[in-house]
This record gives sequence, structure tokens and C-alpha cells, in this order.
Amino acid sequence: MKTRFFIFLFVVVSVVVVRAQQSDDYSRIAKSMELFGAAFREIATEYVDKTDPQTVMSAGIRGMLDVLDPYSTLIENDDYSDIDFLTSGQYVGFGFSVGRKHGVITITDVKTGFPAATAGIRIGDQIVRIDGLNTDTISVDSLRRLTNGKVGSKVTFKLVRLGLPDTIVRELTRESIPVRSVEVVHTMDDNIGYISLKRFTKSAGTDVREAYLKLAGNNKLSGLIIDLRGNPGGLLDAAIDVSEIFLPPQTLIVTTIDRFGNKRDFRSSADPLDTMIPLVLLLDGRSASASEVFAGAIQDNDRGIVVGEPSFGKGLVQTMIALPYDASIKMTTARYYSPSGRCIQKSFRTAPYQTQEQEFLTRSGRIVRALNGIMPDSIVTDSMYPSVVASLIKSDAISSFATQWAARREVLPPSFRVDRQLLEDFYRHASTYKPESRTDLLSRLQLARKQSQQDHASDATTKAIDAAVKLSERDLEKAMRSHASLIGSLIDAEIHSRFGTDVTRAVKVLSIDPMVNTGRELLRSGNFATFLGNWSREDQ
Repeated sequence: MKTRFFIFLFVVVSVVVVRAQQSDDYSRIAKSMELFGAAFREIATEYVDKTDPQTVMSAGIRGMLDVLDPYSTLIENDDYSDIDFLTSGQYVGFGFSVGRKHGVITITDVKTGFPAATAGIRIGDQIVRIDGLNTDTISVDSLRRLTNGKVGSKVTFKLVRLGLPDTIVRELTRESIPVRSVEVVHTMDDNIGYISLKRFTKSAGTDVREAYLKLAGNNKLSGLIIDLRGNPGGLLDAAIDVSEIFLPPQTLIVTTIDRFGNKRDFRSSADPLDTMIPLVLLLDGRSASASEVFAGAIQDNDRGIVVGEPSFGKGLVQTMIALPYDASIKMTTARYYSPSGRCIQKSFRTAPYQTQEQEFLTRSGRIVRALNGIMPDSIVTDSMYPSVVASLIKSDAISSFATQWAARREVLPPSFRVDRQLLEDFYRHASTYKPESRTDLLSRLQLARKQSQQDHASDATTKAIDAAVKLSERDLEKAMRSHASLIGSLIDAEIHSRFGTDVTRAVKVLSIDPMVNTGRELLRSGNFATFLGNWSREDQ
């Protein structure tokens, strides 16, 4: 009887405590809402200038969300375009992509058959005005709001093309642009397939299946590289669809856990296409969200090897919650955990009670760690290029040379090749760049010279620094010439892309891409299966 009494007493006390905590929470929520409403009322009625209530309220909601995490946001009006893009697989626009290079909004890709390409706009062109509005202070994200609109409406672009004396003016008509998740499908000369997966839209699973069947139908593949570099993620369902192509049925792909500890496992259920082919996934610091879910599933199940850089580390689940007046909140409601149990989220602010030192085990017993995004099995970075080549890429010397060379030509001559004369022209072009942008050493020497002037250093010190700059420039010239073949390949890819698309460039550089080549070496190695541990092919 005593035991039953104490159990009963414990249950009663527990219920009272829980209800007291809930009551306290409700009380604090009620007080906070009253405070927020009172502040809003005073601002709306007493502020020295007339205010727009909707603007003030939106700012208040955004302020509340700001204290949560970077991914919980208020969605209003045009903000729905990104979500529509992921779910519909298309957007309204002109068929080009942009990025900001050296402070200028620059075309980074054009899609064949759509308004930008039809109007003769090329990769490397710089957008300076849109319908009379200067773009120098416009962010890339804000530019999207200017280019979005109704199908059939027109926009006038003013562009600068390096190498031409006059600006280019083009009026483009908005169209509905279909976007495939897969942009490059290619078989390399060692029968290793390559798929570039740029985003996880609704059609990602279908696109990857079609790409793989195309590769496998034309060749007896010895391995497959799936490139997730720069892939910001997208839909969870899409990540699951892609994972199912390569994982056996009922394999755990990802788990979500909410604030109350509710756990949901997502397992493969569709028939896979190939559970045997050796896989390599490429990641970089911009691979995020759904990319990390897919990579974590492949890595933790020892289905393939991850090569590249640590991923971004976005392991948070967002849910769309409807609000009045056609607004919504995209709010974080759970976290992603890979099959080994590690949290993908990198930020400590939104991470659970896990540490970077904590060890988790893949299916075969390999150690992986939490709070790092997805850590590659083999770390390779773009810095694997020789330093002189990496500096030329970083400074845009190769890209700007290709733009200027192509600007004087309507079409690429059929006989085009990067010969000695073209390389000499490039060396002269590279020498016009400021020393501090050409190599890290020259940059540090320029800083040393400025510091010596500020410190009123002796003439001997200044002369010594100047001599070091000249010597470094001579060494740079020798270094460029020693890597003439690699530089020539990069120039060739950039020039071809000016008369084609970003896909043209991507295929051209596959043979010299450090991450791709590392993946190929691993796939060609007889130790591939050993590297993965005890992944049993019979289990598949």
C-alpha cells in the first residue's frame, strides 16, 4: 500500500508541477503579447511622424524571428518566389544567373533558348542599370525582386561588356523558365560518370534518375561522382527521393526531432536504381540543408565517400505556418540528425546538447562527429590548385581576359585553340592587375611598403621592399609560365563559355578540377571498398 501511495503522490505532484509550468508559460506569453500590443499602439498613434502600421508590424515580427535563428523568417508578397521555385521547378525571368564580382553585378550563366541568350547576353557581362535604376547599391537578392514579374512583361537592361567601348542595351521579355536540378551529365574517359546536382527542387529525384539512366545506358560505369558543391539545398522530400536511388529499401536516411523530443525517421521506400556502383559526393562550404541530408545518408550508411570541404552546417527543419492576410512564417520546428545520430547543424546557438568532440559511428564503425555539418572523408579544397593559378582565379584575371577576348567576336572560330600567342596576351593582361591582387605575397609586400611609409622608415628599408616586389613579380611570371598548360585549359573553358553556357565551362574543366580528380583517383583505387569499412554488398 505504501508503494502505491508514493507512486500516486509522485504522479499527482508531477502533474501539478507540469501544470504550474504551463500556467507560468501562458502567463508570460499573455504579458508579452500585452506589452507588444501596447508598444505598437503607442508607436502607431503617438510617434512624431505618421507610420505605416503594416511596416511597423512586419518589422516587429521580423525582430522576434531574428532572436531565433537566421532561417526563421516572415514571408510576404514577393518573398514567396523562392518557395514557388522549389515546389514548381520553374520561375519567371530571363534565363540568366548573376553574382557580384568586385562590387559589380555580373552575369554568371545564361540558359540556351531563353530571352537573355537570344538577345546575345553573355557570361561576364555586367548589369549597370535595370529600367533606369542603377545597380551599384543593389544586392544580388534584391535584384531578384526587380527581375521577377508577370510573363510577357518587359524590362530594359543596360550592360557593360569588358572589351567594348560602348554599353549594351537590351529589352527582354519575361518568360516562365523551367529549371532542372541536374545541370551537367557527363561520362569521363575512365568510364566514371559525373552528375552536377545544383538544387533539391521537387523534380530532383526524377532528374537524377534520368541522368543516371542516361549515363548507365551509354556506358559500363566504373563509378559515379555526384557534385553537390554550391548546392544550397531545398526540399526534404527531394533529398529523400535522391537518396532512395542508391540505398536499399528501409535504409534510414534522416531523423527529425522537435522541441518536445518527438522523433520521426525517414527511410527509403522506393525501388533503388543501383545499390552497388561506387559513389563519390563532392561538397564545399556552400553545400547546405538537403545537400547535407543526402550526403549524411550516403556517408553514415557507408554507401559512398564524401570528398571536398566541410559543408555549411544547416541542420534545421523549417515549417510554413500560415498567418492572416496572405502572410506566413517560415519557422524552425525541428533539427536534422543523420543516420548515425549526429546533428547536422553547425551553429552552437541552434544546436542540441552535442559537442564537436562527441563521436558517432557509421554503419561499418567509422567515426564521424556532430556540429560540423558534413565533414568529408577526404578533404580537398580549391587551394589544391597551385597558388599562382588560385590567385589568377580569385582575382578574375582569367575570366576578364576571356570576356575581353570574346567581346570582339560574334562567334567562336571553329579552329580556336589556346596557342602560345594567346597565352602571351594573357600574361600581359595579368600584369596589368594591381600587385596586391595577384598573389598573397605581393599583397603582403604592398602592405609592408605602406606601413614603412607610415613609420617613416629609412630609404634603405623602402628600397629593400621595392626590390622584393620586383623579384616577386619576376617569380610570378616564371610561375605562370611553368603552369601554362593548366592556365591554358582554364582560359579555354572560360572562352568557350562566353559563346555557350556555364555548363560548357563545367564540362571543360572537369579534367583539371582538383576535387573531381581526387574522386576519380578514389574510384579507380582498389581500396575503395576497404575505405568504407565493412559495407556488405550482400546486404544490398
